[in-house]
Amino acid sequence: MINYVLKEMPDLRKTGKRNVFPKVKVHHTVGTEEFLKVMATYHHTNRPNELRAMVEAMKETIADLLADGHNVNIEGLGTFSLSLEFKDEKSKELQEGDDMLYRKVQAKDVNFRASRQLVGTVDRATEYVRDEEERVVKIAKSPYTKEERIARAVAFIKEKGQMRLPDYCALNELDKCTASKELQAVADDPAQQITTQGKGTHKFWVLK
Repeated sequence: MINYVLKEMPDLRKTGKRNVFPKVKVHHTVGTEEFLKVMATYHHTNRPNELRAMVEAMKETIADLLADGHNVNIEGLGTFSLSLEFKDEKSKELQEGDDMLYRKVQAKDVNFRASRQLVGTVDRATEYVRDEEERVVKIAKSPYTKEERIARAVAFIKEKGQMRLPDYCALNELDKCTASKELQAVADDPAQQITTQGKGTHKFWVLK
């Protein structure tokens, strides 16, 4: 059984519409050891080490194939693919006469797209129950304009030296998704004072 809630979507395109989407209430995240125990019940085996070796072999094989420039499709499961990003913090904007010959890249993420077969199997195997204790989870509206939010961020960075995403969320009363999109747009704007450093969970914002 799956419990779910309804959440309001951020209006990133400023359409004025307040759309809602269903979101799973996750009980907990199943770790490797628990996964292997559950998997052993399906295959009626008392040799978890064999299953562990199979999982490790699968991870290594997928990594090697992606590193060789392949996508990996496992029938009934889905497709793994690699996405890239620039290794430096230079501008991504293409300038006239600059073919970016010396720009280096690195792996950004491994993407996974589930097969329709897997999605259908999950859908047929479960029952969907809305959490009646929660109404629609609405997005808190920031009391500040975008210009005011940026100014507050600049002042914060001047005082602290740097700013992380949770700081911007708390400072301007924004949800994480909206804050992340807004900061990305600010950092990509040459006219703004703010730029980014670091990658992924280690990303932070500083003044240029």
